[in-house]
Amino acid sequence: MKDNVIGKVREAILRYRMLDGKNSILCGFSGGADSSVMLDVLCKIKDEFGFSLRAVHVNHGIRGDEADRDEEFCRGFCLERGIDFISRRVSAPDYAREHNVGLEEAARELRYGVFEELKRDGEVIATAHNSTDNAETVLFNLIKGSGNRGLGGIPPVRGDIIRPIILLDRDEIREYAGESGVPFVLDSTNSDTAYTRNFIRHKIIPLAKEINPSLERTLLESSERQRESDVYLWESSAPSADRLCRGEMTAEEFASMPSPVSYRALYSVFVRLSDCRLEAVHHRAVRELAEKAVPHSSVHLPGGVRAVIENGMLLVRREEKEKPPFEGELPIKYGKNAFPDLGFDLFLYRDEKPKEIKENVYKLSIQEKIIFDKIKDNLYLRTRRPGDSYRSRGITKSLKKMMNERKTDLSLRDRLPVICDGEGIIWVPGFPVCDRVYPDENEKKTAATVLVAFYR
Repeated sequence: MKDNVIGKVREAILRYRMLDGKNSILCGFSGGADSSVMLDVLCKIKDEFGFSLRAVHVNHGIRGDEADRDEEFCRGFCLERGIDFISRRVSAPDYAREHNVGLEEAARELRYGVFEELKRDGEVIATAHNSTDNAETVLFNLIKGSGNRGLGGIPPVRGDIIRPIILLDRDEIREYAGESGVPFVLDSTNSDTAYTRNFIRHKIIPLAKEINPSLERTLLESSERQRESDVYLWESSAPSADRLCRGEMTAEEFASMPSPVSYRALYSVFVRLSDCRLEAVHHRAVRELAEKAVPHSSVHLPGGVRAVIENGMLLVRREEKEKPPFEGELPIKYGKNAFPDLGFDLFLYRDEKPKEIKENVYKLSIQEKIIFDKIKDNLYLRTRRPGDSYRSRGITKSLKKMMNERKTDLSLRDRLPVICDGEGIIWVPGFPVCDRVYPDENEKKTAATVLVAFYR
């Protein structure tokens, strides 16, 4: 079994060219059986392939003492094997509440955020997804009603993320751990069938394997064929997408294309114009628009995008966007800062709330604490700019991504004040404060308050 498992990991690395141009692997290490076996095998073949190895453990702040136990286990596991070890702590429950997402999704977003932050040049990120995980993903997406991409399951390589044990199933992993004496910890939440994936793992897959004992291998092969088909369709749609983007496609041409091709052509143009999601219903609406080809008729798509028929051509374009409410930088001083043309007042104070803040005057007030002594140079506000990003809660993110996650209305994105100092962004109302000026519990009593009050 040992040689078979190591052979399958070698095969995956070579077949999917996981290390092309790379010389280091950063492993996501939970301490469970999958990641422990992955790390053990990679240790054994690292000299053969010529890569260095690091491991990162993310404590999601979900399971209390059990999570602390896992972190210490991972530290000891790596110490024994001479693997560089990094640990990070995040709060998935807080993130889930703030971004209105499920706990699993919150944990995943935070985890991958940590991975991306730590990844070095010439390094890939290894996660311990296996063929059983792939089977669960395919079944989950099938039940949910996913298209080709969802049925493609877990790709062995996605950008700089690799899955070295993707050819192994969970039984092989457990058997290898037993034979090789690889220790691991058990996550108590893995048996909770209230989580959808656990329900599929413990209820649906065992029943499906009664019909097909080779379920994992079968679905691994099926998902690979789906991915290949999906890639072919995207490549086939690329010339049509370019013509649609340039406004050179007739409505008749679009309506006559095979539906999978026209969807991908429309999607390719749409994502250049909007941060929103294009659904199948929107594609159908544009197909109907093109089939009827009524002059000057149009269909509104999410995110301020419109498909229009003009002179027999199908045009997909962004609707006229409001100009930012102001340009340049506006200084902020202590006390009240009135910006009537922008629709809000900004207050900066230390102790008692200023008397000028009258609740009946404002429809919404948002405030945060900052350590004023850590402000560099002067405070000012501006509108958002391309590439804006800042670090909060231990993760650096672009403002665009934060607004996408929060589903901020597109009409508001260029109107929200971006509050800065000499080093960059410190706060945007409705989002977390920059770590650099965020007070800990002991500092909050003496910290300054920034309050933005929007008029009624």
